[in-house]
Amino acid sequence: MVREWCMNAPEVVNISINTPYPGTETWITEQRRLQTRDYRLFDIQHAVLPTKLPLAAFYGELLRTQRVLYRKHMAWWTRAGVCRGARASSPPRADQLFAWHHELQQGL
Repeated sequence: MVREWCMNAPEVVNISINTPYPGTETWITEQRRLQTRDYRLFDIQHAVLPTKLPLAAFYGELLRTQRVLYRKHMAWWTRAGVCRGARASSPPRADQLFAWHHELQQGL
């Protein structure tokens, strides 16, 4: 659902994981649901609130959406003449993100 919305939006869209930071309204309403207080994970790339999907599936879906958005962004930038033939390094795989998330949670 989010992926389709992003693709149909006329402008360039960036999405990130909802991360409640201390002092924000989201923190006040969601702090009881936090899955961790390890602030190294509070980087808008790790899920610190419960997800509907298991984490491995969640990160896989997030990466698929980011790849689609990357292609949309590159097409837009190329059409705008900002970059021609630019390539980013390959994005991490879902299992890598899940492993990194697990390592941080375990404090390794």
